[in-house]
Amino acid sequence: YLREAKLRTAALPLLRKFRERGGKIAIVTDLTLAPQLDKLAAFDLFDAVDAVVASEEVPEDKPARQIFDLALERLGVRGEDCLVIGDSQEKDGAGARAIGARFFHVAASGEGAPGRTLEELAKELFDETA
Repeated sequence: YLREAKLRTAALPLLRKFRERGGKIAIVTDLTLAPQLDKLAAFDLFDAVDAVVASEEVPEDKPARQIFDLALERLGVRGEDCLVIGDSQEKDGAGARAIGARFFHVAASGEGAPGRTLEELAKELFDETA
């Protein structure tokens, strides 16, 4: 699975730009923690992420507020000071609204998926390319 996985080209530059501007980054996932940590290791992303929160740590999957609240707690920030980037309006978007964060819908992997590309998001957020 990890041998076939590919990190999107613009992902790491986008994460770095957030960090350069003083941002903190959490990954919030419905998957179990172990595969997420394996992916972070495979893509050498541990230094790019401040927190990882998996739904197995709380009673429910996204968009349950508890998973997003745990991310806020680990980052030491308030929801209204955050933005959530995700490929699901139902899960990520609803979670963002629950904590009062801005939501940016990005396309899932694959052509023709709805949402922005990471390059478009970088241009929108930073007025430049990732």
